[in-house]
Amino acid sequence: MEFLGLKNPEDALLLNIVTVQKQGQGATMNLKGPIVINRNTGIGKQVVIANASDYSVQHPLLVSEAAD
Repeated sequence: MEFLGLKNPEDALLLNIVTVQKQGQGATMNLKGPIVINRNTGIGKQVVIANASDYSVQHPLLVSEAAD
């Protein structure tokens, strides 16, 4: 929080990295290392969460087919 200058939780924008595989092979999300961005300054950093052992860097996502 100090590095990013975050004073309130509302100042943080959390993003997760998603990897989309080849068509039909699905997608995964990195839950261990979200990207935290200070909404006011635009400064961001990828962090490893305190309970990272509980989560995966390749958490499967359900992907629906796009309508034609």
